[in-house]
Amino acid sequence: MGKFQIAVMMPFTDRTDPPGIVAIAAERYGFDMLCMGEHPLYPVQMKTPYPGGGQPPGWYASIADLFVVMAMAAQATTRLRVGSTVCLVPERNPILLAKAAATLDHFSGGRLTLGVGTGWMREEYEILGADFDHRWAVLHESVAAMKEMWSKAEAEFHGRWVNFPPIRISPKPAQKPHLPVIICAGQAARYNRSLRYTVSVGDGWMPLFWDAENHVGLFAESVAMLRRMCHEAGRDFAQLQVMPALMSSAPGGADLLRRYRDAGATGAALMSPGLVRKGVTDEVLGPIADRFVGRLD
Repeated sequence: MGKFQIAVMMPFTDRTDPPGIVAIAAERYGFDMLCMGEHPLYPVQMKTPYPGGGQPPGWYASIADLFVVMAMAAQATTRLRVGSTVCLVPERNPILLAKAAATLDHFSGGRLTLGVGTGWMREEYEILGADFDHRWAVLHESVAAMKEMWSKAEAEFHGRWVNFPPIRISPKPAQKPHLPVIICAGQAARYNRSLRYTVSVGDGWMPLFWDAENHVGLFAESVAMLRRMCHEAGRDFAQLQVMPALMSSAPGGADLLRRYRDAGATGAALMSPGLVRKGVTDEVLGPIADRFVGRLD
C-alpha cells in the first residue's frame, strides 16, 4: 500500500490569501495536494436548493478562476500537487479544457490532478448555455475525448455531445498516458452514478462526506461496490485513487482517517472553510497538519 495522500481543500476568493502563499504553506506543512473548486458565476435569482441545506456560503459569489488559481499555486511550489474539486466539465468546451489542463500539467512537471463533476446549480448551466439535464452524459464524453487529446498526436471524437474531426493539441501532459481524472460526487444516499462513471472514464473517485464520522460505513459499502464494478468491467481497482472529501474539523482526527483508509481510501481531501479569510493561512493550516500529516505513516 502506498503513502496515504493528504490534501487540503479550500475556496479561493478575493477575501483569501493568494494561491501562492497558501500553496507554499501547504507544501511546508507536508500536505500532498492543494485542492479547490469552481463556480464561474453566481445567479442573483436562484431556485435550485443548495445541497448542504439553507443558503450557499457567502464566498460562493466570489470564487476565483480555477485554472488561474491552480497555475499560481503550482508556480509557487516544487513538490505540491494541485487539484480541482470540482472542475465543472459540462459547463466547459472540452477542447479548451483539455488544452488548459495539459498546459498546466506540462509546465508544473506533472503535478495536476483534475477532479471533475457536474455541480448542482441549474441556473448556472442555463446562463452559460450548457445542458443541465444531460450533464453526466456530457461529462462522460468530455472526459473520454480529453483523454484522446492528451494521449494521441492526432485525436478525433464522435459522440452525441462532443464531436470533432482529427486535431492536434499540444503541449501534452507531463503525466503519461494522461493526467489523472477523478470523478467527484456530492453528498447523496448512494453514489452509484458517480461509481459507474469512475469505472468507465475515471482514474479515481472523490465522494463528499459532510458527516464524516457517521458515514464510514456508507463509504465502505460504496468502495466494495466500486471494487465489484471494476472486476466486472475488467479494470484494476488497485490503480484507482479513492480520496473522500472530509471536514478537517471532523472528530477523531487521524483515527478517523485510519477508519477511512481501512475501508479502502488511498487518501483524503480535508475541507478547510477556516481559510476563507486573509491572514490566517498558518493559523489554520498548522493545526490541521498537526492532526493529520504524518499520523498514518
